[in-house]
Amino acid sequence: VDSVYRMTPIAATLFTLVVCPQVGHAAKWSVHSPSDRLSAEIAVTENGGISYALALGQKTVIEPSAIGLKLKGSGDAAAVASVEKQAGVSSYTPVIPRKRSRGEEAFEELLVRFEDSRVLRFRLYDQGLAYRWELAGADGSTTVVQDETVSYELAENANAWLPREEALITGQEPVYERLEVEGFSS
Repeated sequence: VDSVYRMTPIAATLFTLVVCPQVGHAAKWSVHSPSDRLSAEIAVTENGGISYALALGQKTVIEPSAIGLKLKGSGDAAAVASVEKQAGVSSYTPVIPRKRSRGEEAFEELLVRFEDSRVLRFRLYDQGLAYRWELAGADGSTTVVQDETVSYELAENANAWLPREEALITGQEPVYERLEVEGFSS
């Protein structure tokens, strides 16, 4: 994926002055989609616990939910080393082009760098939230993931659009139904 990030040097300096004093202890950061349609809050506790929450406008969609990555040989918690926030546009080439041979999506992202070299990247697009863990390994060493945690604490009275499928092999354009999340079973 080719990505183009746009952040002016003045904005980067202001962000560093405002955000960096919060790192190293319990802290919260927020990130918004380009149109402000979605907002997420990422929190790190003093003991290293990480959570995220997502809102659509003023309505909470995902309550604070745990997320984590434990590396073999590291402790249960690592302090936050730095935080970066930036906006950009990612471009992609669809595997099977339909209307366009290239696409672009604007986003805002928050990078949380931990002292043990883990990086947690959250991106908010107007259509949703994405996250990924990044691990340093440029020195040729091997990093072993011991455990990964992610939870989705959906808000009470939340709705979801789900396809009604009867078979394991699905069609290209199934009929979606709006269902209350409350009735789902795990």
